[in-house]
Amino acid sequence: MAEHMRAHHAIYRWSTRAQCLGNLLKVSESAVEKHLALILGQRLATLREARGLTQEEVALAAGISRNHYQLLENGLGVRKTKAPANPRLSTLIALSEVLGTTVPDLVDEMFGRTAS
Repeated sequence: MAEHMRAHHAIYRWSTRAQCLGNLLKVSESAVEKHLALILGQRLATLREARGLTQEEVALAAGISRNHYQLLENGLGVRKTKAPANPRLSTLIALSEVLGTTVPDLVDEMFGRTAS
């Protein structure tokens, strides 16, 4: 339970920092979202490749479609509109478990920190 609460608070702090980042840099929220989605996608691909897994293997183990996973690795939520990825927390948890990491470590690089 304590780990769950730590993760919840960490995600809240990061989302607050992302909002501040957009405000401080006078960058549109959309541009910040796209940038963060691309970083998440790169992190997913790096972790997947380091474990020698295919996109299909990760998707199957995480309980999502291969197409959904491919979109996430490309930083996209919807291919047609090129909307940035905005995965559910449950998806991030499932992917973290498959890729042998935690949600905080999965998203750390989005905020300029090196994941452990």
